[in-house]
Amino acid sequence: MDKDFAKVRLDKNKGIIDFVNEKLKNIFSKNEEQIEINPTIDLEEVLNKGTSTPHYWFYKLDYLLWKDYKGNENKVERIYWSGFKILENAKIENFKLSRLNSIEHIFPQNPEVFCGEWDEEKCSKDSFGNLALISNHLNSTFSNQCFENKKRDLEKQLSRGTIESLKLLLVYSKYDKWNEDNCKEHYNEMINLLKNSLNNKKTATIEQ
Repeated sequence: MDKDFAKVRLDKNKGIIDFVNEKLKNIFSKNEEQIEINPTIDLEEVLNKGTSTPHYWFYKLDYLLWKDYKGNENKVERIYWSGFKILENAKIENFKLSRLNSIEHIFPQNPEVFCGEWDEEKCSKDSFGNLALISNHLNSTFSNQCFENKKRDLEKQLSRGTIESLKLLLVYSKYDKWNEDNCKEHYNEMINLLKNSLNNKKTATIEQ
């Protein structure tokens, strides 16, 4: 059902309420015909909107990252959590989706100190690769700090047994520094994961 909802969100001609009404009518009439959904909006267009990016896609991505991590228990190879050391105290097996309301820019929009140059042409600060959905409290803690200082704050949160965003945890576990190239790589991997989920693919390979 959620895969259908995801596709409906990319269909300009069909709203969520319209889809649900059609689905209910089919159930009550015992009509097994599939409802046609025609995504007309490019996923990447939806995701690269900075703080205006719909929160739904962050929740969906975190679920998919959790599923990829848990897949190892069923003898399925981890694709997105392999090849690096996950931050200490990160209890991913205990992760639960929770209501979050603040979009974080990993490379800050307005750094409080110089954090290095950033080439918007390579990877925009408003790119999905540079974003994560977290709580207002954690976003306030991060403020406009550089990558290394935010990592220390994240590690403090992990030591208290809290994980707000698997996407954010993945970034800080995998990368020792944050630049446009790493942002673009992360962006491509996350887009690949979301697109494969919409295409009903159970496994994927990371695009180089």
